[in-house]
Amino acid sequence: MGVNWTAEQQAAISNRGGTLLVSAAAGSGKTAVLVERVLQRVTDPDNPCDIDSFLIVTFTKAAASEMRGKIADALTALAAQHPRDIRLRRQLMLVHRAKITTVHAFCMSLLREHFHELGLPPDFRTADESEQAAMQADVLEDVLEAQYAREEDGFAALVDILSAGRDDKRLQDIVLETFRNLQASPHPARVLAGYREQFVRPFDRLADTDWGRELLDTAKGRIQYAIAALENALDEMQGAEDVRVKYEPAFQDDVNAARTLLTLVEDGAWNAAVQQCREVRRSRARLGAVRGYEDKAFLDRLKQARETWKEISFELMDSVLCMTEEEVRLDMDMMAPAVCALCDTVQAFMDAYQQEKLRRGVVDFNDLEHFAVELLTDADGAPTQLANDMHFSEIMVDEYQDTNAVQDAIFRAVSDEEKNIFMVGDVKQSIYRFRLANPAIFLQKYLAYRDAEDVTDAAPRRVVLSKNFRSRPQVLDSVNFLFSALMSEQLGDLDYTDREALHVGASFPEGTDDYRTEVCLLETQTDDEDAPEAIRQEADYCAGRIREMLEGGFRVTDKQTGELRPAARRTLSSCCALQKTRRLFSRRR
Repeated sequence: MGVNWTAEQQAAISNRGGTLLVSAAAGSGKTAVLVERVLQRVTDPDNPCDIDSFLIVTFTKAAASEMRGKIADALTALAAQHPRDIRLRRQLMLVHRAKITTVHAFCMSLLREHFHELGLPPDFRTADESEQAAMQADVLEDVLEAQYAREEDGFAALVDILSAGRDDKRLQDIVLETFRNLQASPHPARVLAGYREQFVRPFDRLADTDWGRELLDTAKGRIQYAIAALENALDEMQGAEDVRVKYEPAFQDDVNAARTLLTLVEDGAWNAAVQQCREVRRSRARLGAVRGYEDKAFLDRLKQARETWKEISFELMDSVLCMTEEEVRLDMDMMAPAVCALCDTVQAFMDAYQQEKLRRGVVDFNDLEHFAVELLTDADGAPTQLANDMHFSEIMVDEYQDTNAVQDAIFRAVSDEEKNIFMVGDVKQSIYRFRLANPAIFLQKYLAYRDAEDVTDAAPRRVVLSKNFRSRPQVLDSVNFLFSALMSEQLGDLDYTDREALHVGASFPEGTDDYRTEVCLLETQTDDEDAPEAIRQEADYCAGRIREMLEGGFRVTDKQTGELRPAARRTLSSCCALQKTRRLFSRRR
């Protein structure tokens, strides 16, 4: 096709033999790589595949349509170069029926063909959000009335805890929130039963439970931060002997106490960690008095490190390491009836809501995925005969970082023993957690898979596309600076190392324009960043700043051709979009 692919792009295009995960940074050409991979599979001289033998899943209908168009354009260009190639002309005919689709559209096609196996009416339809909300409200009201009528102690305790003698709106909200979160699992009822079991079945070690590990991980990160602050202060005071003599003993005592607590936390010694936390609070050494020292700011900076450790240790004792294992067991025993009642109520709601949807002959988007899982997997999660009969040359998933566990189960079920899945995405661009997307699925594979060049068998492998062909070095340097300082495994799920950083992939002409990065902090007049007024203020500011740059002489045309530079075209498009947003909100007001 005449494209100079980078070594990494070429690996993503041509690597065969097993499941491939492509971590594609912003502007790295992932769509072009995906299209070229399809094209090379279709025209492979030894093992060509028909275009309609692929399952290509994108995130939106618009993205699916765009992907189909790009593949069709690439096939058209190739067919023009080889006008006598009958097979290429056939692929052009097949591209319009190829499975280039969203996951919901793929699931819908399955349900339309196998509705009778699911007990669905042949004319079922998808309920819109308002209809779903109305159904959920009606069904939940009936379920709660039935629960009240039973007068069970566990449900009474649940109501007392959540309503505090007023209405039960909080109970309704928690039931609905729990239900919605469960929809991200392939088997919601099993997950709910697991939650219930954790409360009725005693644990051996709190550190081995899900929530125990979560709390200890939180404590570990906070203690490590405090130790770093204390050790930095110890290093600073080495150049001030008068201060060191008075301060070092107390600081060293703090470091020793923090390290002891860290060791206990890392070992999962819960009770000992709780005791150590309490001991820190009781026996905190005093600083010696430093008289006549002129640099008060230096002393205050050192004291702040101790204050950091104090605040963290108190916070851990008050909200994390606040109870012994025995106290936790007692607390769980007291809470078990209410928790079990909540699980029973959520399950009753799920059952009743499903029956109501069947009665009306409707499904929702979660049903599409869950019914697909039911058709494609058995009780043990193994592929059914239906799934085995779907012989795809390759399953290609775009925006894989925004996949959830249900969707991932569907892809695995219709694959060739998980050996022909091509996944492309970027965990740094995951923005749909509020829709129950789970970037941990991407991240788990990213960390577990080996680099493609090191894999010679059918094992899964990964390729990292880190070169950005969209932005100037100044932009990438700023992004890398911010991300390396902010992103970590604890914040953002991933340590931002040189491997994850954005590297310059394109060359740009020299110019006199000021390309320094601007960080603009806009204080809106509302706390809700998604409110129309906040969006309007941001649009106003951005459009005004872009216009100010253009009117101030910011060069947007190429010196040789006189045409708009690509970056300028994007800037002007953004400006136009923002101005449209301003007019839209002006009309609404």
